[in-house]
Amino acid sequence: MRVAPGTDPMDANAHVPDPVLNLQYPNEDRDWLRAVKQSLKAHGWLVHHVFGGKGQDAGFPDIVAVNERTGRHIVAELKTETGKVTEVQARWLRAFAQDRLADVYVWRPSDYHELLDVIEKEILREIDLRTGSA
Repeated sequence: MRVAPGTDPMDANAHVPDPVLNLQYPNEDRDWLRAVKQSLKAHGWLVHHVFGGKGQDAGFPDIVAVNERTGRHIVAELKTETGKVTEVQARWLRAFAQDRLADVYVWRPSDYHELLDVIEKEILREIDLRTGSA
């Protein structure tokens, strides 16, 4: 789910997992994280994963990625199909959504197609920038 300025990241909590889809996508946190990171890195994004724990700010999004060729940023909170966005996570996502360079998402394994769409659109944007069509 894309979090645009003025939208509420808590709306992602209304997600109802599809039991059939749930079997088709990685639903373990580490598998989902790995799939997102590998997909972005394979297409030239610089990706940073924020590990939770001591010394980390509560609620900071899981992924911050930058396409160094276009300057586009992705900020993403990764959830399992049943995971919920907390209020402190929603605050961070709303703040990042105000940055016009950042595309902000709450992604679940069943949103993998959306991730691939984002990557494909960015590849087309890069081509436009190289050819002067943008």
